[in-house]
Amino acid sequence: MKKTIIYLSIGLSSLLYSYEPSVYGAGDIDSVNPYGLTKTEKKVLDNTKRVQRLYNRVKEQQLKIEGLTTIIEGQNKEIVSLKEEMKILSNRVEPIKKDSNKTYSLLLKLGEMIDNINNSYISRDELQNILSGNGGQQNQNFNDSTNSSSQANSSDIYRDALAMFSNGNYSLAKKSFLEALADSYRPASANYYL
Repeated sequence: MKKTIIYLSIGLSSLLYSYEPSVYGAGDIDSVNPYGLTKTEKKVLDNTKRVQRLYNRVKEQQLKIEGLTTIIEGQNKEIVSLKEEMKILSNRVEPIKKDSNKTYSLLLKLGEMIDNINNSYISRDELQNILSGNGGQQNQNFNDSTNSSSQANSSDIYRDALAMFSNGNYSLAKKSFLEALADSYRPASANYYL
């Protein structure tokens, strides 16, 4: 009887553990290329793959977020340093702002001086005539004085034309620019405004 009980126990235990994996991997979900799966096993496999893909995407997004936060932190540091530099520069610029009206008036005077110099210069040909001593110096001086007065008049006309142009009086500005152009005063800029 003992023998039969032993045989029976061995037989039952072998039946309980009778699941024998296939030599070829059929039905094995964990294999690289599973085959011979039931519908439930196929769904489990699809869900496992889907979960793995989502997990990979989440990890990728986390890496991107970490990268962006480091970039943002770096940009914030740069902004703070630029704000500090702006404070330092604004302390230096305040005296310049107080003097801006004086500087502007000096620039206007300098511009008038440059216009006067441009109006009173003589051309190379006139200089060569004067230096060669061509006897017509009195006539030349007369031509220079009339030329400089017409140039001064042309500069006034040109300035008025610019003022009219900036105020939107284009028809009046056109007439003035044409007059300045007729006197050959700043032909390039006059043509530009025309």
